[in-house]
Amino acid sequence: MPAGQGGPPITDDERFAALRGEFATANTENAGDYAVLVSCGPFSRLEPGQSVSFAVALAGVSSADSVAATAFEARLLYRGTRLNSQPDQHAGGQNDYLKGNTGVNGHEICLEPPPGVVFDYDPHCPEKFGFDPLLIPPKISYDPHTIATQITYRSGQCIWTDLDCDVCTGDDGVDEVRHWELDMRLPPRPATRSLPGDHRVTIAWDNGPELTIASGSVGASNFKFAGYKVYRLDDWSRESLLPGPEHWQRLGVYRQDPAQGGTSLAQITDPSLPSDGDRPGGAHYPVGRYHVDDARALDGFDYQYLVTTIMREDNGPSATLPPREFESPFSASRLVSITPRRAFGPSDSFSSTSIWTIRRP
Repeated sequence: MPAGQGGPPITDDERFAALRGEFATANTENAGDYAVLVSCGPFSRLEPGQSVSFAVALAGVSSADSVAATAFEARLLYRGTRLNSQPDQHAGGQNDYLKGNTGVNGHEICLEPPPGVVFDYDPHCPEKFGFDPLLIPPKISYDPHTIATQITYRSGQCIWTDLDCDVCTGDDGVDEVRHWELDMRLPPRPATRSLPGDHRVTIAWDNGPELTIASGSVGASNFKFAGYKVYRLDDWSRESLLPGPEHWQRLGVYRQDPAQGGTSLAQITDPSLPSDGDRPGGAHYPVGRYHVDDARALDGFDYQYLVTTIMREDNGPSATLPPREFESPFSASRLVSITPRRAFGPSDSFSSTSIWTIRRP
């Protein structure tokens, strides 16, 4: 489509007119491919050769009424997941407030100036201790806000800084942000295998998720592996991508600490199965490390089984809020139908007698 009739701008004058919102746009009521032009700014100074980076999300909605809510959800998705990946520097010395390299003690940002900008600044903002006398423990004999620690900031390195002079921000140890990821706290499902038998199905799985959590690949440092849940799916003919909740039956919960609610994981562990090698997080044991039997399965019926992983928050005995738990997401991608049946052996025999009468017409 030519410019001026819904086609893209070609000349500089047309491009600037489009940025001002004065250029003819396409009729989007018709199906087709469309180019979207977005403007931002103005900027106080943007040198020749400099650029601005954008993160763009394409969202599909069922109606115009959903656009605002979907855009907000896309914004949250871009913000991503905040992780406490590095070990925190715990309190213990009189200069603890000078330690902030992992996002603690009020240091809420690792600040790096743009190229060409160099300045000196105190990353610890010691004057904040003069705002509230309660921040100075009685055992400290010096006045913290009289200590100056000037550091040179320049491009190429970031310095953990208390930029807002507030000890409440930068106090949770968050040192990494992963954009476009909101499920980093969700542990993966284990590798599983289901074996049919006579009026039973044996479900076995490995310990892979435990290693993923222990190595810090998912979750945060205050989340630990807690156990597994086993589900069975009945009467599902794949009419939807994922079966509804009413189809799932939870067969059991198996935990490292049964006091948290469930059966002890040790009761379903096979200690005789050897490790097949080391991975980040520890020794890996293949499928068969854990196994349970579904003795309520009926011969001749199709079943699907799913094992999920439980990850539990551990904030220590001084925590005032109950711990949170996260569980692997349900997915139909690896569901395989299992049909229990009786296996006939040599002792099984069949006999029959048939009498046929043949009559001539």
